[in-house]
Amino acid sequence: HITVEQIFKIRQSDGDFQLPHYLVSRILLKGNRKYYYDKESYVKNLFSSEPEDPFPDPFVRIAILQWLRVRFRVYGPNNTKGYHKVESLIKSLQKGGHSSKRVLLEIRSLTEANCIHAETQSSEISEDELIAISFCGLLHLDMVRNIDYLSTISEDSWFRENQPAKKIANNLTGKGKYKTDSRQSTINNSSVLVEYLAAYFNEYLLGNATVLSEEKTDKLIDIKSIQQYVNNKTLEDKEYNRISLIQEKYTPGSEVIAQIVSVKNYGVFVEFDLGGTGFIHNSKFGNISRDFLDTCDEGDQVVAEVLDYNTKHGRFDLSLKDHLPTTNDV
Repeated sequence: HITVEQIFKIRQSDGDFQLPHYLVSRILLKGNRKYYYDKESYVKNLFSSEPEDPFPDPFVRIAILQWLRVRFRVYGPNNTKGYHKVESLIKSLQKGGHSSKRVLLEIRSLTEANCIHAETQSSEISEDELIAISFCGLLHLDMVRNIDYLSTISEDSWFRENQPAKKIANNLTGKGKYKTDSRQSTINNSSVLVEYLAAYFNEYLLGNATVLSEEKTDKLIDIKSIQQYVNNKTLEDKEYNRISLIQEKYTPGSEVIAQIVSVKNYGVFVEFDLGGTGFIHNSKFGNISRDFLDTCDEGDQVVAEVLDYNTKHGRFDLSLKDHLPTTNDV
C-alpha cells in the first residue's frame, strides 16, 4: 500500500514523514492484501450480498446489527440487557422484505466475525439462540460513515449493473478520472457505491426497511444520511471537484488555447484555464513544422486538441493544431 516515493520520503526524513490518514486507514482495512476481500478480512462489508440469491440483499447485515443496537439496553427473554432471540429478529426483518434464510445465514456470519455475541458461545446459531451486538459490531455501524471504509468495501461488493463496477475497477487500475490510491479515487469509489445502494434501495427493496416497536418506528437503514455524508465529503475536497470540472469541460476532441510552460526535446508542457495542464508529445505535432521545438518559447500560446486525460500523470494528453508565437510590440 505504501509507494516507493513514500518509502523514500520516510527514509529521507529519518522517520518524521507522516503517511496520509487515508493511507493509514487503507492499511488497517486491507491488511496484507492489495484488494479487499470480505471473506478473508476482519473488517466485514456491511453491504455484502450474494448474487445467487433470488433477491440479492445488500442491506441485511446492517439491518441485523442496527436491530440489535436499537435493543442494546433493552432486557431480553432471560432478563439480560441486549440479548434477544434470533427468532424475534428474523420475524421483524421479514416485515422489511428480508429473507428469513438469508437473515439466519448472515447472523451466523456476523457471529463468526465477532460482530455479534451468542449467549451459548456456539457457532451453530439456531432461532432459539439469544444474541447481542458486540463492540466490534457497534464499530462496524459507525464505519458506514467513513469514506475509507466505504471505498474499501466497494472493491468486494456485488453490483446488479456493470457500469458502477467498471468505474470502481477503473479507479483501481489507473483507468479512471483520478490517480490510483489517491484521496480523490477513494472519494469516487465511495460515491459510486453509495449512489448505487441508494438507487437499489429505492427500486428493489420491498417497502421501507423498518420494524415497528410499541412506541415508535425504528429506522434500520438510513441510506440517505450515508449518501449525504459522502456528498459532503465530495464537496469539501477541492482537488476532487477541480479534476471533475476540467474533465467535464475539456472532453476528448475539444480544442483549447494553452500556454507553453516548458519545452523539452520530446515535446512541450502547457497550462490552460481552470488549472488544467497538458503535454504535447513531438509525435502529436500533426502538420506543424518539425522545427516547432526550435521556434517555440515558453509563454507562447498554442491551439491544441484534447486526446485524453492521463490519470497517472494528472494531466491531459494533447495534439498540436496551431502555434501562436508571442509577438513583441516595438
